[in-house]
Amino acid sequence: MEHNFITYVRTKMLFNQRLRHQTDDSVYLHESDLQRFSVSPGLLHHLIKSGEIEQNNNRYKALKSGTVDISLMKKKGAVQTDLHKWMKQILMFIDLPEDVQLTDYFKMFLTYKSEFLDLFFTVDKFSGRVHTPVSSLSHEIRPYLLLCKESTISFDVSQMQPTLLANILFRNVGENAFSAAIFEGVDVYTMLQQKAGLNTRNEAKKRFFEMLFSKPSQQIEQLFEGANFIQWMNSYKSMYEPRNPHSKQKTYSNLAWLLQNYEVSVMSEIWRKLAENGTPFLSVHDEIICRQSDKNKVETIIRNELSKHFQTFKLNIK
Repeated sequence: MEHNFITYVRTKMLFNQRLRHQTDDSVYLHESDLQRFSVSPGLLHHLIKSGEIEQNNNRYKALKSGTVDISLMKKKGAVQTDLHKWMKQILMFIDLPEDVQLTDYFKMFLTYKSEFLDLFFTVDKFSGRVHTPVSSLSHEIRPYLLLCKESTISFDVSQMQPTLLANILFRNVGENAFSAAIFEGVDVYTMLQQKAGLNTRNEAKKRFFEMLFSKPSQQIEQLFEGANFIQWMNSYKSMYEPRNPHSKQKTYSNLAWLLQNYEVSVMSEIWRKLAENGTPFLSVHDEIICRQSDKNKVETIIRNELSKHFQTFKLNIK
């Protein structure tokens, strides 16, 4: 069991590469993981002393290279619908040119997708977002994706989360400066960049989400004067939201849950239409990736479905 435990830690470390912003290569293990591999306190002490394993609280790191065993991993996530299962099968038809430099995790996916496809498609229990190896693929590599051996094109909504928030605020608060700005086509990230004196739009985007998803505060008021929507946002982030699985521990996650849940609801309508048309596609949250040959058909479906939800939106095509 000692060998299996070290192999499991090493394999889980490799799977952690799917987390795009992961900086720590150690992995969290529950007490049940130790029990599964019969790792006693004495054995754990031995593995640490011999330099096989590093432990920091409940986080573990295999210190030596060696084999991995994907069969040791367990399927996670929410129950999958028939639509999810259809989307999952599309993963079988993706590839990348041989000269593209890939992460070890994506190489593992390409090697084992036929046998362990379930491990590479997860519907999260927080909001129903779909996570696949494509989700964690860098923006630099995604344009080289091949689907059914064809080159691909992607569609995504500019400022999707702010646009969703604008709708939510308008429904709950009525007329407000934030919704008005979005409906007028204002780029809130550029606005924040200028007002906060930040170097780049991406910096401003990061700051915006930090303000949006953190504990209740007045920070976002630097964007808008007389922001009557701040009170509603802070109130919602302070109350118990029974639909949010994290609300008891982190009420401030309510807004993140609401926005992601809304996003999934909108995107699911697009996914369903594409599936009904038998059009293969890949999803990365608010982004749709399809074959170049399906461009016009997919663009029409996306625009038709988005028009049902947003009075104005900008569709990026790359």
